[in-house]
Order: sequence, then structure tokens, then C-alpha cells
Amino acid sequence: MERFYRPAMQNNLIDFPRRYFVFSAGEAELRKRRAGDAARQRRGFETHLKMIAPMRRYFEAMRNVSPGRAMFLEAETIVSNVEFVCGNVSDLNAPEPLDSLFLLDEMLAWLRENRA
Repeated sequence: MERFYRPAMQNNLIDFPRRYFVFSAGEAELRKRRAGDAARQRRGFETHLKMIAPMRRYFEAMRNVSPGRAMFLEAETIVSNVEFVCGNVSDLNAPEPLDSLFLLDEMLAWLRENRA
């Protein structure tokens, strides 16, 4: 992973997003949504459920290294989701507070030491 990301970041081909919005809902709510949505198959549903906790730990670790980069919201309604995002994008044009290669190093170290 590092062999791809480091050179690409050094050459300004890719970068971390300035902000991640991590929306969540409880398992019961997700199962309810799945049952109520006949239009979608959701074949990987159980696998995706297992990925929620590791993904959250990863973004919490990122937030510890780069405060404000990952923001969490319990997703209740589309309107409240949009309001949350719109209320948290005004500072995205400010200078980057943290070097991307430093963040990459920190996240790679975290991944080596933790099961995501």
C-alpha cells in the first residue's frame, strides 16, 4: 500500500480529502432499511455490517492525528445529513493544516499496530 500512495502523494497525484463525513446508523436501523428497500439487492450486507466498527476505529485514529478531518454523524434524515455537511465545509479552502505525507505515515503506523 505504501509503495503506491507515497510516490503518488509526493508527485501531487493524490491526496487525502480535507474532510471525511462518516455517517452511521445502528444495526437494527440498517436491517430495517434493508428490509424496506425492495429496489436494491444489498448482496454484501452482512460483510458491510462487519466493516462498520473497523472503519470507525480507522477514522477515529485519523481524527486523533488530524482533528477535524473526520466528522461523525448519526444519520437520521437526509435533511439533517445535508445540514450537517453544509455546516462543516466552510473552512475547506483554508490552508492545509497537516502535511499529507505525515498523515500517511501516522495512519500506516496505526494500521501496523491495530486491527482496523
